[in-house]
Amino acid sequence: MNKYAFTQQTRLLQQEAEAEPGLAEIVVAYTRLCTDRGNAPEFCSTEEQAAARVARASWFQKSFLERNAHLPAQVCALFVAYGQELSYKNLPLIFSQEDLAFRLGISLRQLHWLAYARSGRYHALKIPKSNGSLRELHAPTAKLKTVQKWIAQQILHKRKPHQYATAYFPGARLLDNANPHVGRKLVVRLDLKNFFPSTSFAQVRRVFTDLGYTYSVSRLLANLCCHEGNLVQGAPSSPALSNLVAHRLDARITGIKRAQAAKTKEEGRWKFYYSRYADDLIFSSDEEKLLGILPLVRQIVQEEGFQINEDKTRIMRSGRQQQVTGIVVNQHPNITAGHARFLRSVLHDIKIHGVAAAMRRWQLSGLAAPNSPAHFRQILGGKIAFVAAVNPAKGQKFLDTLRHLDFG
Repeated sequence: MNKYAFTQQTRLLQQEAEAEPGLAEIVVAYTRLCTDRGNAPEFCSTEEQAAARVARASWFQKSFLERNAHLPAQVCALFVAYGQELSYKNLPLIFSQEDLAFRLGISLRQLHWLAYARSGRYHALKIPKSNGSLRELHAPTAKLKTVQKWIAQQILHKRKPHQYATAYFPGARLLDNANPHVGRKLVVRLDLKNFFPSTSFAQVRRVFTDLGYTYSVSRLLANLCCHEGNLVQGAPSSPALSNLVAHRLDARITGIKRAQAAKTKEEGRWKFYYSRYADDLIFSSDEEKLLGILPLVRQIVQEEGFQINEDKTRIMRSGRQQQVTGIVVNQHPNITAGHARFLRSVLHDIKIHGVAAAMRRWQLSGLAAPNSPAHFRQILGGKIAFVAAVNPAKGQKFLDTLRHLDFG
């Protein structure tokens, strides 16, 4: 298409947008997706070209066009082109709020209630933390939880997090976070304060617009995933969203890493390693110079809308135990001695005093009470599986002991 035809078609689309506000958002979203792929947006200049493009539409696009039969042919072709760009990213086609309700199998009225109701969407819970304090969660209602799971599975998991993000995606392992830091002379851990609640509605909405959805659709999706203007701690969509929100943070820290590696020896080249597990930022190096980049990291964290919890900052040298998300990394990945003693004592309790007594002591120690002996065995099996992933030999010993215990 020559520049004159492009200009004319753009003018016509703008005129249509005056009558159909959502069309302007489609033009913006379509143009952004084309630019991301390095292509120029293509607008049909004739009805023949538009008809040819519409003929290649998917069944969902044709269903949408049938529901909007009043749209001109060239506008229909624009929706088809925009839908194709979303398909390239393996994302569900959502042109409007009505489309999202259709995808979810609920009415538009119910969708709006789930997104905008001032009360009744969540109920607050308080669970004990390892330090004895309480963590406040907001559990969504069953219907909202189903919608949030759909958003996570069908939209958010279609985009991979940053390569140095090691949590909250299928196949993620604690070892992936620990392995880069094994055997380093210096390990530093920074904690992001109130990671989920400090993630704003605007940051969440930007994730959906960056994926390719229109502003109005992105705003609706963000409202479904936020509570009182922030990301919800307790929603199934929050972990994946937090990773995508923090992508720019990971990228900027990686930029420091690459810049340092690109220096010449004369300029003082040295190497450091970075990974992030949820709200834990882990750095390691064989050089004390690592401490010199921390002020810049703090500045980047603040600029990206987060805050470091200085009380949880840890600087660990090789002369003491170095822990990364509960895994000892001094020489090789291993569990802590305290974790091993705790498991050993619980298994011994069951053997000597029985399951009921062990469950009571488990609860008195501040841990969540198991629902039944079978549930207790399941919990212990999960903890032993973690040990086996870190230290297979030790994990096998615990597993052999567990197999010989009677849970009634």
